Amino acid sequence: MSQQVEYLPPEYDFARCRTRQNPNGPYFEKDVIEAIRVTSGVISEAANLLGRSRTGLNVYIQKHSNLMEMLNDYRESLVDLAEKQIHFLVSEGDPGSVRFVLSTLGRYRGWSLKDWQKEDENPDVPKVQIMLPDNGREAK
Repeated sequence: MSQQVEYLPPEYDFARCRTRQNPNGPYFEKDVIEAIRVTSGVISEAANLLGRSRTGLNVYIQKHSNLMEMLNDYRESLVDLAEKQIHFLVSEGDPGSVRFVLSTLGRYRGWSLKDWQKEDENPDVPKVQIMLPDNGREAK
């Protein structure tokens, strides 16, 4: 009976990567890919590993579609993970999670925040207020 051994790539040496060694020089795609992978797409942490600014790294990534796609994949995975957690909390009956889902995803069915603004039966339970960003858009 044989054991299955998972291959783990060696640690990437960010201290010696070309992007970090030359802080005023160009970015090297291999370094950026590894930094995004290691940090699961957290740009500020990736920039720190590379010895660069978050803004500079962000500009570089936006100019390269393959890096943007990779970053978006990590962000989508994070959203998937959050949705899975919300699903679990709703199935467990967590009141805050139920309110969140109904007031966001359930809006098309007529649920809104005002449905939750009525007095709760138990005044000791803290009220949940959900603030959605307007993203700079004017209301229609």
